[in-house]
Amino acid sequence: MEADQKRVLVVDDDRDLARTMRIYFEKFGLEARVAENGPAALCEINVIPPDVIILDVSMPFMDGVEVCKFLSFRKRSHNIPIIVITGHHDEEIKRDVLKAGADIYLTKPLDIAELLQYVRESIAPDNQSKRKS
Repeated sequence: MEADQKRVLVVDDDRDLARTMRIYFEKFGLEARVAENGPAALCEINVIPPDVIILDVSMPFMDGVEVCKFLSFRKRSHNIPIIVITGHHDEEIKRDVLKAGADIYLTKPLDIAELLQYVRESIAPDNQSKRKS
């Protein structure tokens, strides 16, 4: 990994979607890692904190809302941008996820180019100083 290469952590129990996103992000010069559930994501974040997290809502063991809450209260991770992706088109879930600490809420099916744009905006140097202070 290059010293200035940005890291994305994709957290989704849909292995095919997570793999597709990882390949796509790597194609555009980002280091992309994958975690299949919330606990695995928390372990990954402890080892190498990412610059941005792509997080599914519906997962086994620990859902996306719980992961957001946990990350928001930890000093080491509370400033990491979180982009939530979900198949839920429900305003209550959207409100809960954003209240829990997510920055962006996107619904599936995803426009992967739009997702890449949100990732780039989230990790832009001028946006890092504005994060959840």
